[in-house]
Amino acid sequence: MQTIICKKCGAVIDASLGECPVCGAVYYIVPEDAEQPAAREQSAAREQSAQYTVEPGNDGGEDFFNTHVWKTAPNQTSAEDADATRAFRPVTPSDEKPLRPVAPTPTRAPSRPRIVASDTSDRREPSKKNNRSRNKLIFWAISLLALLTLVLTVMSGAFNFSDKSGSETMVSVLGMTEETATSLLEGKGLVVDTVYEASDELKGNVIAQSIKEKKKIKKGQSVTLTISSGPKENKESKDSKESKETQNKKVPVPSLAGKSYDQALYELTAAGLLLTKTEDVYSDTVSDGYVVSQSPAAGTELKKGDLVTVTLSKGPEPAPSPTMQSITALGGAGGSISPQGLVQVEEGGEMTFTITPDDGFVIREVKVDGADVGAVSSYTFSNVTESHTIYAVFKPEIFSEA
Repeated sequence: MQTIICKKCGAVIDASLGECPVCGAVYYIVPEDAEQPAAREQSAAREQSAQYTVEPGNDGGEDFFNTHVWKTAPNQTSAEDADATRAFRPVTPSDEKPLRPVAPTPTRAPSRPRIVASDTSDRREPSKKNNRSRNKLIFWAISLLALLTLVLTVMSGAFNFSDKSGSETMVSVLGMTEETATSLLEGKGLVVDTVYEASDELKGNVIAQSIKEKKKIKKGQSVTLTISSGPKENKESKDSKESKETQNKKVPVPSLAGKSYDQALYELTAAGLLLTKTEDVYSDTVSDGYVVSQSPAAGTELKKGDLVTVTLSKGPEPAPSPTMQSITALGGAGGSISPQGLVQVEEGGEMTFTITPDDGFVIREVKVDGADVGAVSSYTFSNVTESHTIYAVFKPEIFSEA
C-alpha cells in the first residue's frame, strides 16, 4: 500500500482512497512515467512553479489544499518517492496548454461531519437551561403530589405506623347504646358478643366491656359487652307478680268425651292444662281413637299446668277366633280324592271326602289314620277334635274282574 501525507490535517493516508478520511480533502492520482526523464523534469518544474498557487476566483480555502503537490510519507524510500503520486492544479500561461493527465475516478470514503464548537454551544445553551428549569418544576410537582397522597392516606387510617403488626387499641364504649357500640367495634374488625344484666343504668346501654380501654386488639378478636336490662327491682317484682297470678288462677276442665285425641289436646292447651292418656280400651259405642273417659271430670277447676288424663277407644272388641284342626287327604295313582291336600276344619265340626277312580280303575282301599276302612267312595269326619289323615288306593279294573 502506498501512503501519502494530507497537507490539510497532516494525517498519513492510503493514496488509493482519493479523499482524506480525517478531514475530507479530495485529491487526484497522477502517475509519473519513470522511462521519460524529460517529462518528469518538466513536470517537476511545473510543480515548483505551481505549488501553492491559487486559481483566479479562489479564496485560498479548502481548494487550496486540493491543488498542491502531495508529499510522500516519511517512511517511504527514494525508490518509492520516484513512484509517488501527486495531486495539483497549477495556473499556466495563456499561450501554453497545461498538461492535465486524465486521472482515474477516485473512490470517495465517507467524510466525517464537522462540528463548529462555538456555534453549536451558542445554539444549545438556551435549550439546556430551559430543559433544566422544566425538569425542576416536574420534580417538585411530583414530590408535592406524593407528599399530599401520603398525608391523606395516613389521615384515612390506611396505614398504622404505630404498630407494625396492624393491631389497634381498644376504645371505651361504656354508656353507648348496644347498636352504636356493636357497630363501632365491628368496624375495627372485632367479633362482638353481648350478655344482659340488671342494672340501674339506662336499659340497652353498655355497662361493661371484657377488653379494657387502650388495650391492644387485633382483627377477629372477640369482645363481650354487658348490656343493661333495666332496674333489678322492677324486673323481680314483675316476675313475682306474674308468678303469683299464675299460681292462684284456676280454669275449668273442658269436656273431652267423644272427641279425638288431637282435638282434646288442643282444648286443654288453650286452657293452660296438660294432657296425658292411659291404655286404650275396647268400646262398642266409641269409635277407635276417640276419648272414652277423662279424669278429672269436665267442669272441675284446676290450676294452670295441671294434668288431665283421658282414655281412648280401640273400637268394638272382636269375636274370639275358633280353634281349627287339619285333615290331610291324598289320592294314589288311578283316581282322586276331594277335597285334597291339607284341609282346615273347625274344632267340633265335620268334613266329608269323596273318592273317585279314573276310567279303567277301581277303588282298592281307603285308609283313615292308617287303618283300612274298605273300598268306600266317601268318608266323613264328625266332631273333629284333632288332626286326621285319609288316603285312597286305586287298582286297574281288569284285576278286580279276575
